[in-house]
Amino acid sequence: MAKLNELRQNRAKLHDRNKELIEIMEKPLDERPGKITDEQVSDEYETNEAAIAKLDPEIVSLEKWGVRRQEVEARDKTLAASAGIAAPPHGETPAADGTPSPLDGDDVRHGVHTDQQSPKYLSHMKRQYYGSLANIRGIRNGQEPAERAYRLGMWGLYCASKSLPNRYNFANAVNFVNEQGMIVHGEGAGDTSGAHVTVPDEFSADLIDLKEQRGVVRQLFGREAMMRETKTVPRRTGGLTAYAVGESAAGTESDMTLDDIMLIARKWMVVTRMSKELDEDNAINFGDKLAGEISYAFADKEDEAGFNGDGTSTYHGILGARVRMQDVDLSGTNSAGLITGAGNAYSELTLADFESVCGTLPDYADNDNTSWVVHRLVYYTVLKRLELAAGGATASEIAEGTRRPRPLFLGYPVVFSQVMPSAAGNSQVCALLGDFNTGAKFGDRRDESIEFDDTVVVGGQSVWERDQIAVKGTERMDINVHEFGSSSVSGAIVGLETAAA
Repeated sequence: MAKLNELRQNRAKLHDRNKELIEIMEKPLDERPGKITDEQVSDEYETNEAAIAKLDPEIVSLEKWGVRRQEVEARDKTLAASAGIAAPPHGETPAADGTPSPLDGDDVRHGVHTDQQSPKYLSHMKRQYYGSLANIRGIRNGQEPAERAYRLGMWGLYCASKSLPNRYNFANAVNFVNEQGMIVHGEGAGDTSGAHVTVPDEFSADLIDLKEQRGVVRQLFGREAMMRETKTVPRRTGGLTAYAVGESAAGTESDMTLDDIMLIARKWMVVTRMSKELDEDNAINFGDKLAGEISYAFADKEDEAGFNGDGTSTYHGILGARVRMQDVDLSGTNSAGLITGAGNAYSELTLADFESVCGTLPDYADNDNTSWVVHRLVYYTVLKRLELAAGGATASEIAEGTRRPRPLFLGYPVVFSQVMPSAAGNSQVCALLGDFNTGAKFGDRRDESIEFDDTVVVGGQSVWERDQIAVKGTERMDINVHEFGSSSVSGAIVGLETAAA
């Protein structure tokens, strides 16, 4: 346990130092401590990343051995019972000094692995836990969902205790977070109040998974990790040209042309209200709810911006894929890859309309990453209707429907996005097809923070009057849809729009 904590703390220090280096890199040379150069910052950053990469497998290995120890102890109980030997009292494991442990892991319905945690801080876990996990799922780094939800819940209670010390004092949560060596600190220099707390690394994967389950943009768009506020990604816009030449004749020079795709880490915020009846004994439900609310809200906004962004402040100036298909030159000109359907009603769209969309897709964008993106309702009322109308479906095929990991249409996987249009309208882009990984970039700054307050007004309602607590989460990301074609050439993303009338 001591070794595991030491490794976690070392990793946390390296992570924190790299965050400092990123901030240093953004400052002018004369404002940097010791006037450290770009090369020195880069070298130290890469050295720290290499050290973290070496620590991670060792941490995972030790965590797995903790799980194995619990399994062996459980097997010992079973063998002792079958041999008629008196086993320790229900749910108790003798401590090193022979005294019973206060833990009662069997009562925690979702199997939290308590062997990695000190009984001194977790005696309250012996109480019953009822409920089900809706958000955090699957085993990660040897930890089952309930354990990760518990840890996230205790971290959230720690944040509430540090943010509102005069009203909340979750001593067990504070002790647990400190004993576990979780990464918690204020964003501002010298800020130790806990009011602005960065989400620990160990929870980032769960939050990202939830975003990917809910969000389509994170699944499909090309993800670019951003180590600073801005990032430029080179893009090939033109290649070399081969010319016919005669014997002993000189060749004609040609150049490959490039331009840059700009990503800017834009700040996004989610605010929600939760019951003020926070309880350390309900940390699992609290952690699960906290992860779900924040991740789903961010995922929905990412999808809205990625597909429907109209360039206004609502979307931080982002222009989504549907908008770019109808405005390739910012003057309202349609892309050559946007096919107009046979009518303005969904019932008027034909199979030939969708086949034309497939036909306009460039060869370079026709690969294993290519997929349709439509609203679920459009798939079942339009695409599925056209499939069945074509004939040849047996009764069993109709009964089974699309119960597969991903439905197909005209040979391409179909991805559902609930931010795509569900109701028919004039000149409406209702379906997209393409290699979104090539056609769009998702800039992920991966710097989430969270704050708590019980005195503010949220949605015109005082959380204090309603005995609630406000939770605010922030992230920084950007989206750039760049391969939408032109008025004469199709891009990596093509689509179908309904008729004007």
